[in-house]
Amino acid sequence: MFRHALTQIALTSLFACIATSAAADDEPAHCRYQNIGSFSFHVNGDEPTIDGIADDNPVHLLLSTNSSATMITRATAEKLKLPLKHTDLLSLNISGEVPIYHAVVHELSFGKVKWHHLTLNVPYGNATYVDPDMDGWIGADFLFSNDVEIELAKNSVKFFSPDHCDDAHLAYWDENATSIPISEIIPINDTRQFFEVEINGHPVRATISTSSQFTIINRKTAEQLGVSINAKDSSSTFKAHGPGQHEWEYWVGQFKSLKIGDETINNPKFIIADFEANPQLDTHHMISAKMLDDEPQLRLGMDFLRAHHVLLAVSQRKMYFSYLGGPVFGPYPVAKQAAPGAAQSDSK
Repeated sequence: MFRHALTQIALTSLFACIATSAAADDEPAHCRYQNIGSFSFHVNGDEPTIDGIADDNPVHLLLSTNSSATMITRATAEKLKLPLKHTDLLSLNISGEVPIYHAVVHELSFGKVKWHHLTLNVPYGNATYVDPDMDGWIGADFLFSNDVEIELAKNSVKFFSPDHCDDAHLAYWDENATSIPISEIIPINDTRQFFEVEINGHPVRATISTSSQFTIINRKTAEQLGVSINAKDSSSTFKAHGPGQHEWEYWVGQFKSLKIGDETINNPKFIIADFEANPQLDTHHMISAKMLDDEPQLRLGMDFLRAHHVLLAVSQRKMYFSYLGGPVFGPYPVAKQAAPGAAQSDSK
């Protein structure tokens, strides 16, 4: 559905990549990498939002690579006077478990891209803690129906369709860009893209999360890597709330190193939060436990994207990225009184 809509856009640009051949006497295969659509987004408080139209009403949707499905909020569904249909689906987030309803939008459009008669998820959670200016999320089901380039410096998202590009270097902006393998998790309807990084010399499952202002690591993973929230290398406790029933706590902790591809960041600081505690309070379903186990342990947020040009080439199962300069992580919230022995910010 999403893939079909994007292919209807007039091509805005085209570049050719030459794939190298293993045999010297073979003709090189020509790669045509077609830009089939582009969006500009706004960054409000480090949240990238895209303006669209839903049933003749303006909507503002958060660009959310870490959301498996495109959704609209309960308030938006009520504003559009959309009937809600009960489902047996549940959404698990850091604030807990949220029941999912369905609503049918007759037309949803972003510029030249239009869909008709879309059935969208509607989380029926605690609306008090949902940004009233946010009408929903554009999730992985839309974003990763094609290759996706994210260039935060230009507030730009571009979609590409490859032709004979299996072995081509697709980072057209940088011939020296790093590439690493990416993969999806087991559920067929979850197209979020995961990859492996090393933190303190240990493998960690990670993803790009455009809906996270900062890079966040799961508390259990942080403690397995030797960083305790009670130690001098973690800050004071902060509190936040999401669409679930529960408040969640987070800290800022320092690690020895993060390695992603051939790039190493020394002494990085990440937000530490417990991804599992609140959902486990709400549910005891085996399938929910499996979902939590499959979640990424590290979410590289908007701070990482400010310092990198990124292409998620799902057609090749690779992520390309280039370091642009500046701090990679933070700056993070500062407590009224700094934690004793607080370490310096990350360095490359």
